[in-house]
Amino acid sequence: MIKHELTVLIVDGSRKSRENYRQYIAEDTSYTSIIYEEESGKKALELSQIIKPNAILVELELPDINALEFITLLKSYNIEKIPSVIVLIDKKNYSVAVSAMKSGACDCLFKEEITPELLRHTVHSAITNASLRRELQRSEERLRLSLEAAQMATWEWDLITDKVWLSPNFVTLFGLEPGMFAETAEAWLEKVHPEDREKVKNRIAQQRIQQNDSSQEYRLLLNEKIYWVCSQSRVILDASNSPIRMVGTIHDITERKQTQKKLQDSQRFIQQIAETVPGLIYVYDLIEQRNVYINSQAIGMLGYTPELMISMGEEAISQLMHPSDRLEIVKHWQRLKSAADEEVFTFEYRMRHMNGEWRWFCSRDKVYKRTPLGLPHQIIGNAQDITERKQMEEALKLTQERFQLATTAVNCIVYDWDIQSNTVERSEGIIEQLGYTQEEALPTPEWWRSIIHPDDIKEPIKESQFDLPSGNLNSMEYRLCHKYEKRYIWVRDTAFVVRDKDDNLLRVVGITIDINDIKQTEIKFQESAEQVRLATTAAELGMWFWDITVDELVWTEKCKALFGLSPDTKMSYELFLNCLHSEDRQRTHEAVTRCLEEKVDYDIEYRSVWSDGSVHWIAAKGRSFYDAEDKPIKMMGTAQNITERKELELERKRLLELEQIARTQAENANRAKDNFVAMVSHDLRAPLNSILGWTRLLKAGKVDQKATTRALEIIERSAKSQSRLIEDLLDVSRMIQGQLQLVLTPVSLITVIEYAIEQITTVAADKQIHVESKIDETVGLISGDLNRLQQILSNILSNAVKFTPSGGRIEICLECLGSDAQIRVIDTGKGMSSEFLPYVFERFRQEENSTARAVNQGLGLGLAIVRHLVEQHGGTISAESPGEGLGSTFIVRLPLIR
Repeated sequence: MIKHELTVLIVDGSRKSRENYRQYIAEDTSYTSIIYEEESGKKALELSQIIKPNAILVELELPDINALEFITLLKSYNIEKIPSVIVLIDKKNYSVAVSAMKSGACDCLFKEEITPELLRHTVHSAITNASLRRELQRSEERLRLSLEAAQMATWEWDLITDKVWLSPNFVTLFGLEPGMFAETAEAWLEKVHPEDREKVKNRIAQQRIQQNDSSQEYRLLLNEKIYWVCSQSRVILDASNSPIRMVGTIHDITERKQTQKKLQDSQRFIQQIAETVPGLIYVYDLIEQRNVYINSQAIGMLGYTPELMISMGEEAISQLMHPSDRLEIVKHWQRLKSAADEEVFTFEYRMRHMNGEWRWFCSRDKVYKRTPLGLPHQIIGNAQDITERKQMEEALKLTQERFQLATTAVNCIVYDWDIQSNTVERSEGIIEQLGYTQEEALPTPEWWRSIIHPDDIKEPIKESQFDLPSGNLNSMEYRLCHKYEKRYIWVRDTAFVVRDKDDNLLRVVGITIDINDIKQTEIKFQESAEQVRLATTAAELGMWFWDITVDELVWTEKCKALFGLSPDTKMSYELFLNCLHSEDRQRTHEAVTRCLEEKVDYDIEYRSVWSDGSVHWIAAKGRSFYDAEDKPIKMMGTAQNITERKELELERKRLLELEQIARTQAENANRAKDNFVAMVSHDLRAPLNSILGWTRLLKAGKVDQKATTRALEIIERSAKSQSRLIEDLLDVSRMIQGQLQLVLTPVSLITVIEYAIEQITTVAADKQIHVESKIDETVGLISGDLNRLQQILSNILSNAVKFTPSGGRIEICLECLGSDAQIRVIDTGKGMSSEFLPYVFERFRQEENSTARAVNQGLGLGLAIVRHLVEQHGGTISAESPGEGLGSTFIVRLPLIR
């Protein structure tokens, strides 16, 4: 049996006690003991660092320090393996023993109870317990490191007490502060994301019932951050198989979830690219002979959904591809077997659209996936619809064939000048047009130049003559020498320029047409035109000629002068229309169209607008001419300045209109004066009659006290009505004379509105009209006259009450619009017609279709005064109404004090 070595340090001030303890320990046959002694604590501390004892027996009270201080100093030495300390106490004092244990002692012995067996047993137990504690600490440390490396923490939930314990690394794992969680399941669930909370509750309840292991993923809200976690748990049962605890781990999977989301986003992004890229994107399995992916472009290009085409499997080729192209696709696949990974192969074929039409496609394919042996497994490709290109190619081929026939049938020369080789190919038309055979006509531009009339050659033919963009036409007219007739004939040479991708001139292709007859006709026409020009100049007429076949418009200088144009202006039909007044262009164009299509004379008057903005009236006349097939070929006519005549007509018309307006205004003014006198008489007489009538009754003493009170009220109300009427008349007089003055101070519109509402409250209540206000309390002050502002709003509200039937509604709104305050008064009253609305703020104006004068409409002065007062405050007022019976809205805007 192997004996373990035991090193013990005895620290005691009594030599006899040290010897006894040495003897007790030495008698232990299960250890080979090495025993050291010291009587002072400090020396014992120094010795312990050298001998590193397994256990220390230390007396409570030493000559220099006590045992508690000894333990504290021993810990401060940061010894990796701290010895087991057993404190020896002289007298039985349990409170001292407890203090020693709290300080770090492994055990305490009372000296009076020490026996050899008790001492040896205590030493063995202390050493064993210390070893177990160190092993437990190492295990816990390994567990902690493992959990931290795995981003994992542990937890335990006591189902009886509802207490939850979390491993210490949970705090560091999620970057939290200690104590953030209450030790209950409910506190934990509060940290679960609201969208996952119910799911977690249900899973826990299910696990407690089924008593099985469980794993679930959910989100936690910690420090305003979202963490994804995976929680694995197990139910612990008691002896009666009832769940008493749940234990488990919690793993931070936020990074994994974010990676999954990025992957999903990436896949979705790739899918969206595939769905938006023009053309058909597909993945084809060469082994299974079927499509495994097709983007949604299939619907627009073939009429089939991707799902339907994939479901066709290996039958897709036989069902959709043209029979003539099936052998070619097999050859195409054979080429792909020897293809490199980055090599792309092109294949053109036909596919049948769902509507039965054959469509041409061009596919670009490359190997996407290979078998373990390196053979092509799947290919990825992009197919473009080239049906239109194929149709154009076919049409071009047909056109070329027709062109060959046309150049043979038509009397023209077609040529193709290759700039690089400086050679010219010409069609057989050169024989018919000029009499030269292909052998006589040398294929060079220099030979062609040799037959051009000397007066028409300004410089040798150069490439610079065709310094035009690719596709543009260059047209020239000159004379060529005929072989047999020894005369020159006029030709029109129209060339088509062809350039390469770097804009270098490659070829010039064109036609040469005999226009000799046309030129002779033009010469005669010009001579005739000159004679006409002299005649029209004398007659102050402008002449114009339009050759419709070549769209050439010729004006005389006099004609151009009528439109304010310079003599050298090159005319066109579009320029002519642009010279006209915008209101006359369509009318003039229609007159030209009628002349050409209906063969009627062109006779119209329109306005021309010169560059300086001046407007001139023109009278134009003309006639169209037709060919043998009744098609219009020319149009000619004259133009004459009639501005002076038109101005006289317009002045006469304007004077007549002014006379009619003046007469109407005079009649309206007379009628308004008559109405005003009648209204003033009525409105003054009505309250005066009431005053006089009740005054007579009061003087006669024939009324009781109640009637007397009512009489006085009527007299007072009538007097106030007359006072208001007189005040309105005075205000109108002041307005006319410019003497209506304002006393400006900072004013709150809220106060003005509240006062105006109080003024109408009684009358509105009598008519059962609901009055509502919507006030923005943040609206600032305005600079205004408080009394006049109250007059404005009271007048508008009084009108609203007057013209709103019983049971109606009035709404007053105050709000801020930019730098202005806006007041809106909206009622559900009788409204106003669209004809009367523009005159609502004029003096003495009342709607003509009012039902009766008896409704107390007033003199028509109130709103005129209101507008004047609003404008004096720098504001604006407007009225709106959808129509009669649909209510009215009055809007007042006043500037705020900045």
